[in-house]
Amino acid sequence: MTRFGIVVEGPCDELVLKELIPRCLGSDCEIESRAWSTSGGVARKFCNSLNEFKYIGIDKAFVVRDSDGKDPLVLTANMRGRIGDRQYPFPVNFIVIVQELEAWLLADEKAIAAITSRPVPRQPDPIESIPCPKERLKRILSPGVVYTREVARSIAAAMVDIDRVADRCPTFKGFRHHVSDC
Repeated sequence: MTRFGIVVEGPCDELVLKELIPRCLGSDCEIESRAWSTSGGVARKFCNSLNEFKYIGIDKAFVVRDSDGKDPLVLTANMRGRIGDRQYPFPVNFIVIVQELEAWLLADEKAIAAITSRPVPRQPDPIESIPCPKERLKRILSPGVVYTREVARSIAAAMVDIDRVADRCPTFKGFRHHVSDC
């Protein structure tokens, strides 16, 4: 069974990715996670997590962060530079989500509708160019549903067609490719 290590920005992203990784892989897997919820925590501390993963038998690691309006290529290059010449016994993949992980959730209005029990309008493409997708998702959920990490996990669990999400979100498509390339 494949064992993944993920380093993420917070508990919301952690729960969503724990739902999505097995679906991308197409089979069960084990996921060891580290969430750095302080602002900029992933960028500053992901090397600590990768060093921990060396001792627990990880097959592949992901460092996942939001771009928050910044250039994803620059953010990725900066993270690669932080590794320098460190060697890990597993491949390390850097995923910078444009703009925020909630863009991936917005890509499947049927999953959101399953949580709100009401129709949800399709969000405009390109979905990853929506500024502040977390705020948009909160507005769509209200009234009636407060956005929490469990609600985020439930939306991810309700996604019926992750191909649709991949078609609408290039960073999810890349993430899915890296997950399934084991």
